Amino acid sequence: MEEQKPPFENEPESGNNSNPEQQPESNTESNAPLEEQNEAAPAQDIPESTEEESPAPIIPEPQHVDTAAVANMAFKIRQEVAKVVIGQTEMLDLLMAGILTGGHVLLEGYPGIAKTLSAKMLAKTISADFSRIQFTPDLMPTDITGTSVFNMKESAFDFRPGPIFSNIILIDEINRAP
Repeated sequence: MEEQKPPFENEPESGNNSNPEQQPESNTESNAPLEEQNEAAPAQDIPESTEEESPAPIIPEPQHVDTAAVANMAFKIRQEVAKVVIGQTEMLDLLMAGILTGGHVLLEGYPGIAKTLSAKMLAKTISADFSRIQFTPDLMPTDITGTSVFNMKESAFDFRPGPIFSNIILIDEINRAP
């Protein structure tokens, strides 16, 4: 009694197929006989697996960061902003964390707790551009991205960037937007 093999083991290997009916069709558009096409075509290796091997990702070498210098700079920035914004140390710490990590910060709170002033003072302290976007029902995309204005002296359009091109952007009253 012969041992049964899984279906993929019973199949003949490519190139050793003795049955002409199971030969793969040629993709060439030549009218030459099959033997001549096989002689003219270079031999191609058929990969054993269908998975494509991607090159290993290039990972940059980690750079040494002087954490003491970063902590010292963050402390100085917090001290400078705290001269104007009083009693909001946790909010200032979270703003600094957002800046150091390159992330976004969502400030929520009651009116009058220095959200706008904190963002403005932080931008001024680190010498960054600051802009404020007032969300209103009639806000247009060009109010955020900017627009091209025709310059009559030069007969050309000049781009006037909108507030989105600042380093620190305060989006105010977003709950009023449609």
